[in-house]
Amino acid sequence: MLLLSLLNIYMRFFEFSNIKPNKPLTAEKARIRALKLHVKSAQAQLKAERKRQQIKQAQQRIYTLQKPTA
Repeated sequence: MLLLSLLNIYMRFFEFSNIKPNKPLTAEKARIRALKLHVKSAQAQLKAERKRQQIKQAQQRIYTLQKPTA
């Protein structure tokens, strides 16, 4: 069991011999890649902003309802 776990730690030559170095991306491809990577964070920021605006609107509604009318 220990021997099998030790064998799995180290990669054998055929496991990494087919790995090829990546060429640098062109500016256009780099921009697309960056946009794809940031989609999730942008979605989370949008969700947080919508929630913030809803809270602000609800607080404004509460304020107007509690304001004494003269």
